[in-house]
Order: sequence, then structure tokens, then C-alpha cells
Amino acid sequence: MIQQLEERAKQFVREQEGNINVDWKALAELKRQERYGQGHATKVIDNILKFLKQRKILVYDNTPGSYFATGCGVPLFPRPSKDMTTYAFADEKNAREYYANFFKEAQYAIILHKTIGDVEKAKE
Repeated sequence: MIQQLEERAKQFVREQEGNINVDWKALAELKRQERYGQGHATKVIDNILKFLKQRKILVYDNTPGSYFATGCGVPLFPRPSKDMTTYAFADEKNAREYYANFFKEAQYAIILHKTIGDVEKAKE
């Protein structure tokens, strides 16, 4: 089933010539407004995350070559609000923009990681 963006979500995602650009700054601001009781970002963000997963901008966490961040040693994977599924980013650009905007007020350092896949033990 192909995920379609609802009208509210379309203002944060632009498709141009096969490229998908997400306005992470505006989306993070919407999320901050929701914290103060001034908006409803959760459904919009959930819809966008599902859409981005389908378009392979997001991949499942621990996918080799994917990007995610930690803060104080805790993984900060994007995930839908009512789902245990966690995602990572397929490209570094979107990962940097997401973490720079969604965690810009964090009191701790955000460290970006690239998953390299399974590491085999050395054979003796």
C-alpha cells in the first residue's frame, strides 16, 4: 500500500525531479509548538515518517550504511508515535538536518553514527 501525504504534511515535503526534500526546520518548529499546546504535529510527523520509509529516505535501524545519532549514549532514532519501529536515515544529509533541527535545544552532545553492519571476529 502506497503511503500518501495528507495536505498538512505536503507543506513540509517537496518532490522535485525525483528528489524528496524535507523542511526539517519547519517540521521541528511545529513539533516544538505542539509541546506548548499550540498545534498537532504528531499525526503529521507520523505520516511523513511512513512516507519517507516507503521512499527509502528512512530505513530500519541498524541497516548497514545508515545514519543515526546518540545523545548521552542513548540512540535517538526517529519513530512513529504509536509504534515500536525505529528508523535510521539512508543518507547523511537528511540525518544531519533532522538531528540539527529536532535536537538543537538539547543539553547534551548529539553524535552522528554510520552503521557499518556485522563485524566478524578475527579467526585465530
